[in-house]
Amino acid sequence: MIVHGSIGIEQQESALTPSDGPETTACMRLWLMVLERASLDMKKLLGAKRRKPELMKDPVFRYDLKTLSRWFRSREMEEGGFAWICSLIDMDPDRALGILQKEWETDRPKRPNFFPRGTKA
Repeated sequence: MIVHGSIGIEQQESALTPSDGPETTACMRLWLMVLERASLDMKKLLGAKRRKPELMKDPVFRYDLKTLSRWFRSREMEEGGFAWICSLIDMDPDRALGILQKEWETDRPKRPNFFPRGTKA
């Protein structure tokens, strides 16, 4: 099992392992950071919506929320998409989204942990 300590995500050994070289590992870390940033942005938007429902009258706020929601729900495998990033960490996108949605419901900031220690995907 490979631990991405900087963002608290562990990955089951799969096609992308450290033996693929430092470029692959660095690339995976970059995409995991993209996933983390998107998750934190969604959490922030949903928290703002809960605290101030009138924000939904703002077209920019609605656009941001709608665009990010679509990104998380998309199952297309284009590079940079949510499902594509999930494939890098060998995680089912629906399972990953379920984990993230639970995190978005809380008010405390926390990085998602897709593979708690001692469990397998």
